[in-house]
Amino acid sequence: MALLTGHARYSDLIERTLFNGFLAGVSLDGQSWLYVNPLQVRDGHTDLGGDQSARRTRWFRCACCPPNVMRLMASLEHYVSSTDGRGIQLHQFASGTFHGDVFGAPATVSVNTDYPWDGRIAVTVDEAPAGREWTLALRIPQWCTGFAVEGAADGADGTAAVPPDGWLRLTRTWTPGDRVVLELDMEPRLTGADPRVDAVRGCAAIERGPLVYCLEQADHPGGGLDDLVLDPARPLAAKHRPDLLGGVTTVLASGYRREIPAAGWWPYPSRPAGGDPHAERAAPVELVAIPYYAWANRRDGAMRVWLPVR
Repeated sequence: MALLTGHARYSDLIERTLFNGFLAGVSLDGQSWLYVNPLQVRDGHTDLGGDQSARRTRWFRCACCPPNVMRLMASLEHYVSSTDGRGIQLHQFASGTFHGDVFGAPATVSVNTDYPWDGRIAVTVDEAPAGREWTLALRIPQWCTGFAVEGAADGADGTAAVPPDGWLRLTRTWTPGDRVVLELDMEPRLTGADPRVDAVRGCAAIERGPLVYCLEQADHPGGGLDDLVLDPARPLAAKHRPDLLGGVTTVLASGYRREIPAAGWWPYPSRPAGGDPHAERAAPVELVAIPYYAWANRRDGAMRVWLPVR
């Protein structure tokens, strides 16, 4: 669909799928799997096992996921770049060398980046048709609210708004050695669901760049996750942790833990809409969010993506 229509939204979807849904299915050591990708595992969850387990397993009765992972990795180059005969389009950002046929002549660009941890993408033209203008197109992800570009054209560097169709098109007579540096805004953000999704109404998810984040019980000692509430008025902060889960950038948020009495809950007291009867007894807590793809790689415990907001 991306090639047929030229719309960047299809490449946005591929990026979201690769970094979150696909990557979450494989453990960090590559030796265990998740058949399903739940968005919440409640406190005290008891798993019955099987292919639909919310815990990682070494294999499946119907093992279609592991070979599909290998097949996707083997064909990944076809999702990263394309050419239409008039230029090269970079759909995904990964370090490597990418070739295309431009006006019947070879063109080659190399990419150097630490994406998705860093929004800096450096693109160098290694080979280009002599004396011909052609277009280098860089996808600006839908989640990005702003970007800066260096080397777009002679004297035309600066900060720009996100193009309506999601593509930054740079047309010029390129020569080997020309370099463009794209800087994507990677500030952490809160995302809300469509209001018609009843299950997560009144909740928000934490995201940074292309990565969806989640809370895991391992990072929140002293209680489970079911009673945690996010304070959306407080800022989010990114913190890289090279010592955690193979090296990840975490997102720190502020919230509180509702203290709900364990006894005497029935009948549950009625209250005015919009209030929280347990807010007065809430204990402030720092929320530590990890990339969703890295969950279920430590001890078993609760997990959640959508967080109730105060």
